[in-house]
Amino acid sequence: MNQSAGLFPVATRIIRKQRVDAVYTDTRHSFPDGVSMMKTNLWAYPIFLISLATVMLPRQVLARCPLYSQAVNDSNSVIMLGGTARGHIRQFVVGEFGKDVDLQKRMLGQFDRCGALTVADIFYDKREGNVILSMAQHLEQVNGEGWLAEYQMSVRVQRDGREVEVNNKQGMINYLVGIHGNIISASDTFTNMGNKGFTETTYRHDKQFHLINSVARGSDVQSNGEYYYRWNQRGQMLSMTSTQSKEAYTYDKQGRELQLNSVSHRAGGLLTTINECQLWDETGNCTLSYSSEIEVSDAGTLKRHAGAAYRFDYWDKTPTPAN
Repeated sequence: MNQSAGLFPVATRIIRKQRVDAVYTDTRHSFPDGVSMMKTNLWAYPIFLISLATVMLPRQVLARCPLYSQAVNDSNSVIMLGGTARGHIRQFVVGEFGKDVDLQKRMLGQFDRCGALTVADIFYDKREGNVILSMAQHLEQVNGEGWLAEYQMSVRVQRDGREVEVNNKQGMINYLVGIHGNIISASDTFTNMGNKGFTETTYRHDKQFHLINSVARGSDVQSNGEYYYRWNQRGQMLSMTSTQSKEAYTYDKQGRELQLNSVSHRAGGLLTTINECQLWDETGNCTLSYSSEIEVSDAGTLKRHAGAAYRFDYWDKTPTPAN
């Protein structure tokens, strides 16, 4: 995958694109209506990671990769997966479970020899209080011209002994790339409780093809917003900031991701999360992380803890950059 920065952030962010924040007055709990894509946390209850089937290229085949493929892949990975990882990754799997909250998340993906994402699947289920949130997304590369993602999100509440669906959003996101392969725009067409809608997002990059800005506009006000991204000289993400939230990363001297701190302002409340990596593989990618989350609202204070396990498989040969 030829990525440089940390893990798929210490937790994987589900569908960063779909800011679907759904806050319901009949429950003291609020949930992101698009639970931002990758920041997963998983607690070390027994974790069973599912290996992906792999189609190996012949050993004598070496990919001829674009000159700026690393920065392009890093930026594309942030947009579609919510973070980056180190080394020439062939496939990965992430599992997350809650310690004191009923939460399960799985993420699986594959990359070609030049580090471009070819396919990924994300599943997310959470039950808290009387609210049940389920999400799923399938993402795949389309003829080398971009990516197509299909997603579905459902929010249900327990009322009078039965589940009642209060929100259902499903749609398709078309990611378009420029001449260098970096994503320059995304079109999200969806139905939300039967009502059709859209969100158009544009992306700007610096001269090194690192993502620096994204602007989303459309019929779903929860999805609209502007984000700014900062990177260090190693090509690692330092922060992602909007008017409502901020995420900041720290690394050790070896360039391994140590911690991700995030603060998010929500309607009537504040959510603070700390994700810390505990173990790394030989490449420097995190294989185990713990998270702690505090949500403060008019209804009171909620504390949540979770943990995530990660497995990375790598290509056996280093791609040769094209001249």
